[in-house]
Amino acid sequence: ATASVDAHRLFGAIAHKITAAPSLLRDFSSQQLATTASAFATASVVAPALFVALADEVSDRQRRNRRAFTAPQLASLASAFATCGADAPPLFEAVDAALAPYSALRRGFLLTTRELVETAWAFACADWRRDPSVFVALAAAVQQSAAFDAMRPEDDERFTLALLHIRLTWPEDERVPATLRLADAFPLSVARHDASSRGEPTGFQLDVANALNRLGWTHVLNHVTEERIRLDMARPSTKRAFEVDGPSHFVRDVAAQQYVLNATTRLKSRLLRRLGWAVVRVPFFEWSRLRTDAARDAYIRSKASRSSPASGRRRPPSSTMRDPT
Repeated sequence: ATASVDAHRLFGAIAHKITAAPSLLRDFSSQQLATTASAFATASVVAPALFVALADEVSDRQRRNRRAFTAPQLASLASAFATCGADAPPLFEAVDAALAPYSALRRGFLLTTRELVETAWAFACADWRRDPSVFVALAAAVQQSAAFDAMRPEDDERFTLALLHIRLTWPEDERVPATLRLADAFPLSVARHDASSRGEPTGFQLDVANALNRLGWTHVLNHVTEERIRLDMARPSTKRAFEVDGPSHFVRDVAAQQYVLNATTRLKSRLLRRLGWAVVRVPFFEWSRLRTDAARDAYIRSKASRSSPASGRRRPPSSTMRDPT
């Protein structure tokens, strides 16, 4: 995974072997469990059955021994499960229980700033709604960190999405400090990255924008919402938008042989729906098959009509997309 080698078959074989005999995981050390999950996440490979087995093993160990995993190992597991879109409530319940009562976490003793951000983001990706306490502790530790105002753009985005999840899920909960609902909750670097996030559009984005223009769908390129979410092409007045999804927006499900929207894209989509936005997604592998302007215009027209309020209730976009190849 660290060599960035396209080895979907290898990861598929590993997942098949372990899921065929989940007891193999009992011989893994806690670090090996975390490393295995991280390897699949780093390679952008999804193996749902494997992650179910991993979640069961982690939860079982954590129930038997609350100190079975270190805080960094738990953070790594949470991040890997979120990255791969694994639906594993027991895993996040185990991580939450292990980090409680949060006092050491809140003071920044257990995790680096990046690990804190990734853990908060992971819980948001898992749509954690049971209790805001873990978010409050993670956010407090991030804000108190010396690195708070010098985070990387990727960490800024993840922390911003986690904060937005908190605000939308617990808008008036007294357990959530008012400071987490204010603009001051964002790192100073977010303001700097707001400008850079409006950078030059990609060729893919311009192709879709040109098709929209040909159809009379006027829009703003690289629009940034009040909540600091960037949209590729948007009509702010009606809260409708088009998003182009290149390869970096997907992970690969080796069992089903299909692309799956990655964690940040899925979280962003869910939060936008909660904010009232209707977003049309254009995946790269569908767009690449369209060779003429006429084909592209017909495709965009069809996409736009299905998302129109007049067409009835909008369905959330599917998180899985079949690879045409």
